[in-house]
Amino acid sequence: MCTADLPAKAKVANSVQYNGYYGCNTCTIPGIYIGHNMTWQFDPSAVIRCHDSILANAEKALQNKSPVSFVRHKK
Repeated sequence: MCTADLPAKAKVANSVQYNGYYGCNTCTIPGIYIGHNMTWQFDPSAVIRCHDSILANAEKALQNKSPVSFVRHKK
């Protein structure tokens, strides 16, 4: 257990930062740039992340050597 700011949390969790396209750790709504800001539009049908979906995305990221949803692959 540790305390970290959001950029450090992303590195520890090997995930996209809070301002990335899939920066939300809870849902799968992709962000869009408007001007110089990342925004997310509310979608009531958005899929909520669960333990199994995060593990599946991590496995895909390792196999494809590219990010999947909010999970980055290890370099």
